[in-house]
Amino acid sequence: MLDVLAGTPLFKSSGRKVLCLALERSMGTSIPDTDPHAHPRVQLLQLVTHCTDRAEGSHALAKAVELLMGESPATRKMHALADRWSAPTWLPESDLALLEGLLRRVSAPDAAVIAQASLHPLLAPLPPHCTDASTILLHLLRRNALPNGLPSFMSFLEHLALVADGATAEKIQEWNDGRAHRWDLVSELTECRSKAAAASPPSAPLAPRAMFVLLPDGLQTNYYILSMWHESGGRDGAPSMRDSDVRVHQTDIHRTVYERLSSFRQHSGGELPSITVEFCLPLSLVNQPVAEWCRSPAGTAKPVDCQVIVRSLERLRSPGWHASWHRRWTHLMHEEADVRLPDTSPEVSVQDEPDVSALVLSAPPDAEEGRNELMAAIRAGVPAILWHRENCSARSFQLSVERLLFQGSLKDLPSRIGRLQHTAATEQSDDAIALRDVTLLWDDPSRPLPTMNPLVAPREAVP
Repeated sequence: MLDVLAGTPLFKSSGRKVLCLALERSMGTSIPDTDPHAHPRVQLLQLVTHCTDRAEGSHALAKAVELLMGESPATRKMHALADRWSAPTWLPESDLALLEGLLRRVSAPDAAVIAQASLHPLLAPLPPHCTDASTILLHLLRRNALPNGLPSFMSFLEHLALVADGATAEKIQEWNDGRAHRWDLVSELTECRSKAAAASPPSAPLAPRAMFVLLPDGLQTNYYILSMWHESGGRDGAPSMRDSDVRVHQTDIHRTVYERLSSFRQHSGGELPSITVEFCLPLSLVNQPVAEWCRSPAGTAKPVDCQVIVRSLERLRSPGWHASWHRRWTHLMHEEADVRLPDTSPEVSVQDEPDVSALVLSAPPDAEEGRNELMAAIRAGVPAILWHRENCSARSFQLSVERLLFQGSLKDLPSRIGRLQHTAATEQSDDAIALRDVTLLWDDPSRPLPTMNPLVAPREAVP
């Protein structure tokens, strides 16, 4: 920590004074004066020692550096070192050394994505200093346990073992077994191991990505609270940056969404090759022209290449519907899904067709028939639902959507629809015209609403 700080402006006399003030704010206590006659490095050492001698003091120091320097390489190093300094609070040094040695053998470029999968349902973005398996493990030592009582870091180790070589995986699981026996968590670990082995391999989210959530205002009709999260290229399982919320009238949603997306593009370096845009919407908004919201209201700017998908707020906020949703999503990802087209066995409820993971509505959700059909599919857990916003019974739409569904893998539906909609303005093919007004509800259960703050150790909680 001393070496990291010595390479920053905080090494200077003025920097040390500001750091002391930030530390007092972070720790809630006064900081003793350092020896004014000592060498600057010695004064800095005295400050670091004062912090590391106290519980959570190393993390208070890292937070103070972040407050003063923002997101920077020095800040990330300080947080990583603070995690390592406090790690013996949770595990003996001998166990830490063993685990760090094992994790160095694991080639896992998607370790952050694996961590997100292991933390379900307590998903939250990992901090920027979690760049590999070892730094993630040290961070997770301080995270809350999962709902079944299994520590987060043990679940991460189980999922990581699946991508390790045979000998390393065996040793990781052997260590987990020993810890589970010692902490009386054998059944919880067995359950975690079984679920990890049955789950499909986690995949990194598309980048860049933006998520808009629109919640009814609750006070006035046609007013909504718009929230936005976005990431420019992170590999976490949830969007990492949140913009300020804004209250908007329904007629202003298009303009607000476009302005937020334009600002996101500018802060990401200008031209982005493609953006995945998710809209988490209540039933009252699912038939809105969401793809148009991503384009200039005046029609003057060049259209951005977007993959636009809708998600159901009702499903995201109804845990009782999630079990069948997860099952059908797994079928979809493993190419084991059936597709239900309009007028296919209308007398049979989709609830009674467990292999159906993609469905085409027979009417738009603005009509009662389409709305009832949509909600039945959402409750049943169907993750992929398509419809035409105006006329689902048009023969041109039905023929084009059949070709769309069966011309390739169902996993690629968002990208195929995105390409068609992006070229619809200039391409006059039958499919591009017929599917210009199609909406895709594409619900990935591994991407929850990112409303939770990163979890911390109980001692860090504010009373």
